[in-house]
Amino acid sequence: MAKAVIKTITCHNVYNYGASLQEYALLRYLNNSGYRAEAIHYKPHYLSQHFNLWLVDSRFNKPILKHLYLLMKLPNRLRRFKLKKAFDSFSVTHIPTGSIRYTNNEELKLNLPQADGFICGSDQIWNSLFQNGKDPAFYLEFVPQGVLKMSYAASFATDAIAEECKPMVKRNVAKLNAVGVRETSGVSILENLGINNGVQVLDPVFLLPKSLWLTTFVNSISSEYLFIYDFDSNPIIKEIALFLKKKKGWSIYTVNDNISYA
Repeated sequence: MAKAVIKTITCHNVYNYGASLQEYALLRYLNNSGYRAEAIHYKPHYLSQHFNLWLVDSRFNKPILKHLYLLMKLPNRLRRFKLKKAFDSFSVTHIPTGSIRYTNNEELKLNLPQADGFICGSDQIWNSLFQNGKDPAFYLEFVPQGVLKMSYAASFATDAIAEECKPMVKRNVAKLNAVGVRETSGVSILENLGINNGVQVLDPVFLLPKSLWLTTFVNSISSEYLFIYDFDSNPIIKEIALFLKKKKGWSIYTVNDNISYA
């Protein structure tokens, strides 16, 4: 008997460690569970500017400022292309995806990916502070009624959503057959919208056993160390890290460019 096909949609190929690992984990879990799971190759314009060598902040669009801006940014951007290659290699090897690239919700409607069911999530796909949280594609609006659709570990990433987003969120989430969100705050947001079937679920990375991560991806560091994952340059995290380094003699590692003390 043919395996049921599940298509997932999430923030895809955005060159972020968490986004890549959660996408891999959900697909791996579904395939291990007897389904044929594949990510939709969804790349809207607002998620397609990573590693653009010539991207200029709109505040610096005057000719002289533009050239100075690029001169300042290019060395680091060129260095980071090595990182891009690593992420691209990971995606090719570990993220099964469809060959068709979609750039908006209407394209998905006009050429619907073929599947028995659809899952949106995980990651911050419903974060209304960013464009993805306002994009109906991330709420599976393109999927016709009668086709199984659900969310898994979708995150609003905030304790509340903007008033102007509430009608769209309520309308689309209410049409899902099952609703799984990543945080308890997500359950509260849905309840405030009158949606009472939302449940909190594990991030997909925790659906896979520790042994799989260790044998598939982890290269051990022999010495004891502290790992910092901090996009916000939190001064308290820095203080604690440096205290532990001095007290325990631990090395500090990070994958964030902004953490200069690691």
